Amino acid sequence: MSKSIDNLKYFLKEMFQFNENDLDFGIYKIYNLKRSHIESFIDGDKPNDLTPTIEETLKEVNLANQKTDAIDLYNFLKTLNQDSLLNDPEANYKQLELFISTEQNQDKKSKLVETLNTLSKSEGITDEHKDKIYNHILGFFQMYYSNGDFGYNDRSRDLYKVPYEADYNGSDTMFHWKHKGSLYIKTGTSFNAIKFELNGKKIEYRLETNENSEEEGTSQNNNKDSQLKHYRLDRIEKTKDKATKETVYQVIFNLSDASTSKVNIYKAIYKEIFKETDIDKYLEYTKADKTKQVFVDLTKDFDKVQNGAIKGLSALRQKKTKIEKEVKNNFDRGVRLYDEETKQFTDKTLKYLYTLDQKLNSFYIGNDADYFIHENLNEFLTNEKNRYVKNYIFDDLESIYAGKLDNTTLLIGKAFDKVSTRIIAFLSAIEDFQKHLFTKKKKVVESEYCITVDYINEKYYQEIIDNKIQLQEWQNLFSLEVKTIEDIIANPTLVLDTKCFKQTDGTNFFKDKILSEIDDLDDKTNGLLINSENYQALELLQTKFKEKVKTIYIDPPYNTGDDGFAYKDNFKHSSWSSFIQNRLDLSHKLLNSKGAYFSQIDYKELNNLKIISDDTFHSENFIQLVSVKTSAPAGFKTVNPGPIDVTEYILFYTKDKNQYDFKKGYVAVDYDSNYNLIITNINDNAEDWKLISIIDSFYKENKIKDNRDARTKWDENWKIIRDNLIAKYALDNKEMVVSKRDPHKPTETVKKLLEKSTETDSVIEFKRESNNSAYFYKGGSLSFYSNKVKTIDGKETSSELLTDFWFDISWAGIASEGKVKLKNGKKPEKLIQRINQISNDNNDYVLDFFAGSGTTNGTSIKMGRKTIGIEMGMYFYSHTLRRVIHCLHGDQSGVARNYDWQGGGIIKYQVLEQYEDILDNLQIYNGGLPEKLPLKYLYKPEENSLDTTLNLFTPFSNTISYGQPTQQGFINVIETYNYLQGYFIKSIKTYELNKKYYKILETTNGVLVIWRDITINEDDSNQIIEIASKYSNIHTIEVNAEFATLNLDNNNNLKVEDTDIELKIISKEVFNQ
Repeated sequence: MSKSIDNLKYFLKEMFQFNENDLDFGIYKIYNLKRSHIESFIDGDKPNDLTPTIEETLKEVNLANQKTDAIDLYNFLKTLNQDSLLNDPEANYKQLELFISTEQNQDKKSKLVETLNTLSKSEGITDEHKDKIYNHILGFFQMYYSNGDFGYNDRSRDLYKVPYEADYNGSDTMFHWKHKGSLYIKTGTSFNAIKFELNGKKIEYRLETNENSEEEGTSQNNNKDSQLKHYRLDRIEKTKDKATKETVYQVIFNLSDASTSKVNIYKAIYKEIFKETDIDKYLEYTKADKTKQVFVDLTKDFDKVQNGAIKGLSALRQKKTKIEKEVKNNFDRGVRLYDEETKQFTDKTLKYLYTLDQKLNSFYIGNDADYFIHENLNEFLTNEKNRYVKNYIFDDLESIYAGKLDNTTLLIGKAFDKVSTRIIAFLSAIEDFQKHLFTKKKKVVESEYCITVDYINEKYYQEIIDNKIQLQEWQNLFSLEVKTIEDIIANPTLVLDTKCFKQTDGTNFFKDKILSEIDDLDDKTNGLLINSENYQALELLQTKFKEKVKTIYIDPPYNTGDDGFAYKDNFKHSSWSSFIQNRLDLSHKLLNSKGAYFSQIDYKELNNLKIISDDTFHSENFIQLVSVKTSAPAGFKTVNPGPIDVTEYILFYTKDKNQYDFKKGYVAVDYDSNYNLIITNINDNAEDWKLISIIDSFYKENKIKDNRDARTKWDENWKIIRDNLIAKYALDNKEMVVSKRDPHKPTETVKKLLEKSTETDSVIEFKRESNNSAYFYKGGSLSFYSNKVKTIDGKETSSELLTDFWFDISWAGIASEGKVKLKNGKKPEKLIQRINQISNDNNDYVLDFFAGSGTTNGTSIKMGRKTIGIEMGMYFYSHTLRRVIHCLHGDQSGVARNYDWQGGGIIKYQVLEQYEDILDNLQIYNGGLPEKLPLKYLYKPEENSLDTTLNLFTPFSNTISYGQPTQQGFINVIETYNYLQGYFIKSIKTYELNKKYYKILETTNGVLVIWRDITINEDDSNQIIEIASKYSNIHTIEVNAEFATLNLDNNNNLKVEDTDIELKIISKEVFNQ
């Protein structure tokens, strides 16, 4: 067999990531599910496997070409029903010659014989032809897969630098980025563990957040510059896997500013896990009197991109022969550590250390790499395959035009097409399955409320006092020791967390009781916080919050190069662009037609974000690029050459510019000294007004003779003091203070009035149709100071209209605003206040899906808005949720005093199942697949398993493994269903009837949803009727899983008292979206 097919097979195995088969996250799990099927395709000898497929395809194509060349002979034989003899003309030569002899036309017979002789002497398909085909297949897929990772590389970029096709119609074309059309799936809480087996021990490399790295927990959702990009060994723990019950040794790392050396890591592993200590000779060696490490550590700048590659990650991979050569320095001559024939280490310790190193490298790379799913890989690769054929195989246009395309080229082109199509089908099946898992609406696995105690009936206060977990949380959050009911009454904005009352079996009867007494629940709920990767959360919000959000503000990762995004090639902005576009597309659907979108960014990704935002929100809906002054030119910034960078930018769009109602904003400014006249008799007719200098008026009222007298009164600072007092005097007399100005572009009428006013000392009044008079005085128009005075943040002040440069918001002292600390990236509450002021009103929804430290959420609640915040990982609890809890408690920082905020309210917070959780919970299908099953159904059994696990007969008891580290919990079927149906809740009540527990949700649109445990053929219709009779204005009842349909009429209506109400049975198909 030629080396070409071997090279192709090796590359295909790399493309399907089988060299990473022990990795325990993401795409690797998907590949491993069908590893046997894919390996069989690559190495097998069955008809549908790679080599037989290529051989058969070549044979078919060659035969088809021969038939084309021998069309006259083929047609002649077809009339005799003997055309099948041409399948092997050499073997069937005598028979073919006999049939040709029956032809009566001598000239025709001679041509047929000549054709037969040509066919029988055909050389067929040579190994050279096969090599060309193998190399074309290899060359094509190498353009899009490197180290198993899909995407354009240098070769594909060189081939397709200009994305215009021949049928380009002249319209504007946006040059696309490397991963456009792909879903960015890297999350902060997934892909952080690698589990493998070594010498009978289960070992797991795991990344955890500690106190120093806590702020890195949001590195993928709201990352800013950071030095914590290395991995420090924290500890090794022996634990039990909650799902498999296996003993696992967890090697736990924290983010740090420097990585623990591999020498120390492997020594610790061998000491703790294998109880061995004598491994130094495998880890270090001496060369030129210097001690060197065998296994390469991460460098300080490993994550920097250089010449299109990440500097440190590629250097981690070492050849076995190099390792053996270095380690042999510590052994006697002649000792064998490596077998050249098997390509394996013969020394057991070295073999195990190499495995540890390979997995650790994969752990490093897995945490610093980006992961994508193409949204339509089959279409993309098929189009690219066709382009490849045109550009590479059929590239001799002159021969094509002359009709001289040789059979060999045609053979290669057809064979390449057929075999590549088969490989694309495999890749597409894998990619489509991933996409299905990633975009599938995730389930709610935790749902709790934070409620201030003033919403809770005092009869429950003793039960609160008895809950030690809640009391300790108040101590930790508010430094408040609560011991008695009187203490609760004295602190009405204490925030109760219903999580503190949750039982181990998932029940929370205390929560049921207090929620049952709150009517109009969703209306009274101030905010929704979701602990999830933001794509998953935005996907789940689609039905319930479609076009209900009035304002979106996001502060996405700035892509500074130190923010957790690892880029693998020259397209360093590609990952960021896909990451943002995926999420903007989803958020756009949530925005109201009268809503506005704001995105804050710095200069590094401003242009890319503008292009993506134009594409999502449409350029005609662009309002303004706002420059925000975020700092002063001080400190290290003044050392940098060139102008000092003190600004960030906010892109401002609307959903529909024609419907958007822009609210004017005003900025407080100092007193404008051009307002230097005062009308002393404002209540008289305008023609009788007396105007004098505001300074003279001020002096007169304060019995100051002149400037000399003022200097005597206030010493050397008299001017500053006087001007400050005059500014206050002008504000107090704003209705009488005026300035004389030259009108901008005056009309002819105004010009005449201005001319007339120069001829008199009186004020000329011009009454307009709007009943607003204009006043002219001594060649100018009068402008009243009262028009310039606005109430801003509760104070009257001189103002000017808001512009596209926001210079007046202070960023000093905001580190602890909201009672959560954040060193970098925090935004002042006054910034969110301004955005809300110009784009929404009370009770409007404000969405921030990069919630970070919760500035948007806390500020919006203080302003009387409703808020939705999305954040991932433990950062959600340490910052986002914590800040909002402090807000409900009455936090007085930020904008609180502007709105007389005293605290109080309700927020709901939830945890969602994640992509990685679905992978962990997949039920692997071990049965055989039909022989000729189309490849698009390769993962169908696993897809079906996702749709059959939910049991709606017991809606309160569906267990799930989720989170990092993995924990056991319960799917919140009810909350998940509310999202899928788009229900807003009026009330949640519970009843116990005939010893059966019922949970009843009344929606705001007249649907009564009844949940209970039920068995097949069980009849609880009387209880359903009794419950329904307690509600008015209900048009539909929905019950889970089962209902005695004999109690329904022909229209599926249930008689409740005198009313027919439609009854629907909830099926699990609803949950398969």
